[in-house]
Amino acid sequence: MMVLDIIWTLSIYGFELNAVYMPTAITFLNNFKYRRQIILDYQKMMFNDLFNLSDDMISQSKIVLNMKTGGNNIECLDIWLNSDPINREVSFSYWSHFGNQRNFSLGNIVFGFVRMGNDRYLLVSVGQITDIPDVHDQPRHCGYIPLNKYNAFLGRLIVKVSKGNVYSRYVFNLKKYIQDIEVEQILRVPYGSQPFPGFEKLLCTYTYLKQQIDFEEWKGPLSSINGIYLLNDKLTGKKYVGSATGYYGIYGRFKTYLADGYDASELESGKPYPNNKLKKLVEEKKIDYIKNHFVFSILEVIPKQQSRDYAIERENHWKEVLNTRDDLFGYNSN
Repeated sequence: MMVLDIIWTLSIYGFELNAVYMPTAITFLNNFKYRRQIILDYQKMMFNDLFNLSDDMISQSKIVLNMKTGGNNIECLDIWLNSDPINREVSFSYWSHFGNQRNFSLGNIVFGFVRMGNDRYLLVSVGQITDIPDVHDQPRHCGYIPLNKYNAFLGRLIVKVSKGNVYSRYVFNLKKYIQDIEVEQILRVPYGSQPFPGFEKLLCTYTYLKQQIDFEEWKGPLSSINGIYLLNDKLTGKKYVGSATGYYGIYGRFKTYLADGYDASELESGKPYPNNKLKKLVEEKKIDYIKNHFVFSILEVIPKQQSRDYAIERENHWKEVLNTRDDLFGYNSN
């Protein structure tokens, strides 16, 4: 029975497994339908039980236990969390030198982790070194190619390992630690992902929506429906009502606002009339204004099989309800 099968089986009978182990024996006592009682003889799962790396691969691999960046003293976990989920910031795992000493050699495989606390680290990158800059070059990040076969573990694999008394060093030969790296947990979804709250309860700041929207638990639902959405300027109280009827539904519309602050291709009430008031706002105050003050929500869900004319009708209804065409109350131009 595979490890994932074990997790599924325990969940069926009302148990929750918080760490990943390799059960060597399972004994059900009495009638499990009523007692739900089991005895597990556990053996800890280690890093190479999961990855099954050959001796040659271990010898050419490095483990990077990132804590804080040297320049601005920010936790690498925070840098990773606040970056684009589609293109996470992991360059701190590929810093070329420690002083004048090289951290890597060409061809090294790098397992990059970020500190979570109490000797716990989250895997955020696996890549192979393709280029090493000179010690005097700026910036001093190595070139690398991501090893995509490990993508399923990125942001999900949490290990426990003690660096020991090595002061500020953070790059090590994997061989030194391979016997000591314990698999503590494999998360069901990437670290930082929050459950989708549902269409009626969705109420997100710019920053929070940007962090969550590309996780599949959010992207799937938001892509599956059309609808009427609301952008609320918390500073002025002004609102903008729009409709989403494209292939990617509300997900596609929100992505555009997150990128540009307004949608130059959007129709207002079915007419080719870009949201000029939002465009002017972004041009004058830049997208930072949207980032700092706008909140996103959904007013009404519309099934994709409904006509575009119906969506426009509902969009106009909400504009009337909220009076968003009035300059005092809203940003709608039509």
